[in-house]
Amino acid sequence: MQSQRSLSTSSADLVTETFFGQLSEEKQQVIKELFERIDKNHNGVLEKEELRGILEVMIKQDPNLIENLGLKNNTQCNTDEDILNAIFDQLDLNGDEVLSFREFAEPFARMLTNQM
Repeated sequence: MQSQRSLSTSSADLVTETFFGQLSEEKQQVIKELFERIDKNHNGVLEKEELRGILEVMIKQDPNLIENLGLKNNTQCNTDEDILNAIFDQLDLNGDEVLSFREFAEPFARMLTNQM
């Protein structure tokens, strides 16, 4: 069983040079709260199944989601499942099959920064 991780310590290491660090405290809080809501088992990381629901909604609302998150668009992504896997694999920077707060927050902060 994985030990529970503190979100506050996970987000504390996001320095000001990051997209997350450039956001207002209010927008940073929105991303933190989104992470906490998605983290259904409250273990401080996101598994693919936890992320599935929010990404499915986002994919339907934004056909350019991959690009808006600053990720590479894999032209072999033909289904929502392919897109979900491509997004998750690119977000999972260390390959441990879960997303830390940092892995999750930075692309979403980039997307918010580009919308400003």
